[in-house]
Amino acid sequence: MTRTIELNTEVRKTSGTSSARAERAKNRIPAILYGLKKENESFSIAQNDVLRELSKPGFRTHLFDLKIGSKTQKALIKAIQFHSVTDLPIHIDFQRVDKTSKFEILVPIKFINHEKSPGIKRGGTLNTVTHKINVMCTIDNIPEYIYIDLAGLKGGDRVSMSSLKLPEGVMLARNSQPTVCTLIKGRGKGASAEDTEE
Repeated sequence: MTRTIELNTEVRKTSGTSSARAERAKNRIPAILYGLKKENESFSIAQNDVLRELSKPGFRTHLFDLKIGSKTQKALIKAIQFHSVTDLPIHIDFQRVDKTSKFEILVPIKFINHEKSPGIKRGGTLNTVTHKINVMCTIDNIPEYIYIDLAGLKGGDRVSMSSLKLPEGVMLARNSQPTVCTLIKGRGKGASAEDTEE
């Protein structure tokens, strides 16, 4: 299961461009929380807190405990806006979730058992078509990674979305690519005649 990150916030009493600009001048990132048929809540987060978490893998797939006023609410990131020049985050949209909520989330891929792939041993190259898988689940079942087992993969083989073994409680959602990865046949010293054949 993915880890939960606690973020302290400051409630924003005003909204709009000028208010957001004032927050950024204080090195704070304006944000909004919505969902679960509740009113939207505007707040800001210390820029350093966000940058620290952004530097870690899987930031967008983690669950957040947002301390807004006297309440702590669970949420997921739905969108982050970045400055076109500095590339710093300038606004974050969060969506409320609870234990019954089912939602779509992009989960990063992690490949395992490279050493057990005949195709890789013979000099093949793994061609990754997509680096994240869109799945549907509840907050209790968010996987940190979708693991792709390369054991037995030969040159010319492909791993399709439909062949993935997903964790319990996780379902495949809409994905633009039907293929996760392919193994290009090797042409090096370790390649067999079959692998190099046109």
